[in-house]
Amino acid sequence: MSAGRTQGLLLAALLGVLAVIVAYQMRGDAPAGPAVASGGAAAAQTADGSGGPVTDVRMDLLRREPSAFRAPLRDPFRFYEPPAPRPAVQRAPEPPPPPLPSVARGRPTPAVQTRPEISSSIRLIGIVERGDMRVAHMQDGTSNPPFTGLEGDVIEGKYRLLRVYPNAIEIAYIDGSGRMQIPLTGR
Repeated sequence: MSAGRTQGLLLAALLGVLAVIVAYQMRGDAPAGPAVASGGAAAAQTADGSGGPVTDVRMDLLRREPSAFRAPLRDPFRFYEPPAPRPAVQRAPEPPPPPLPSVARGRPTPAVQTRPEISSSIRLIGIVERGDMRVAHMQDGTSNPPFTGLEGDVIEGKYRLLRVYPNAIEIAYIDGSGRMQIPLTGR
């Protein structure tokens, strides 16, 4: 079939359906029940068809005072609103970190004499504070993943995290020798 012939048949079918609809509408068959009116005197008809006015509707019962309704306790169409944040507790300022062991008269302190200084490849990459607890995130300069620790934790099996300050950490070997402060680098 050609496209023109297919379109012609489709048009003829649509015209036939339209003719059936128009004929059904023009036939004039009305429903068997009473006609529904939309206002005026015809709207005053009662159910028995007597046509008298309807007097049993009491509009005063439909009106209520605004104070009779309470505000809803819960609205399922609103998002959750978290409670107001608690006021922040003011802490005393943190004392500055103690100075690094100094060299007295050309000799290092006994803590540094027993072991070499801690490898400078350990970097402090972040500090997370939660309440009164600080967690230090460190990396050792290799491709190993970062590691974390709290004050007193053993790191990589050979270091102890002595203190976590807001901007630095203090670590030493497990036996307490070789203390070193590492500043926060953020990398």
